[in-house]
Amino acid sequence: MVLGKFKRVFEQLLTPLAKPFINVNPNIVTILGLITSIPMIFIALYVENRQVATLLCLILLILSGMFDLIDGILARLKGRVTRKGTFLDSVCDRYVDMIALMILPLITKLDFDMYILIIFSILGTYMTSYARLRGESLGIEFIGIGLFERSERLIYLIALYIAYLITLNVNLAKLLLLVFAIIVNLTAIQRIVYSLKKLK
Repeated sequence: MVLGKFKRVFEQLLTPLAKPFINVNPNIVTILGLITSIPMIFIALYVENRQVATLLCLILLILSGMFDLIDGILARLKGRVTRKGTFLDSVCDRYVDMIALMILPLITKLDFDMYILIIFSILGTYMTSYARLRGESLGIEFIGIGLFERSERLIYLIALYIAYLITLNVNLAKLLLLVFAIIVNLTAIQRIVYSLKKLK
């Protein structure tokens, strides 16, 4: 992990925010994280001003990320870390990741190069998750294996949105997305190689 090492710090900072939700089922908070990201699609489609659209989507992405952290905090505070919750969290995370990536071409006014980068980014993101899922189903442990785990991907995407919001520079956004695509695919390859070694 790279930025994931700081996840505990973020969780400590967000623990006070989680306490008002203490009587709420953590799975509900997980679903709220997904619901928060869905309006990003309509904002990207219908808000003409790129800066306003990017700002609104950035705010929703950050809120979704906060819910994602809070649900885990709640589960641990209440001693309700379950397989059902873990599964639901993973599914919702994938939806949020895909939404955050797929609306970028809309925000940047349907830039064709952005579509290509999105395809490779989605491929790497999907394979990173799938490699872990398949490996764990075969008894392989994945603790800190991978350059870009979910925490790193979310933080990087938030940073990308901020950079585009400030500059409205499509080329900068494409460069940052290219770096993202490379790293997530390297992460997937890293996990595939790690799994193959373990399966010997």
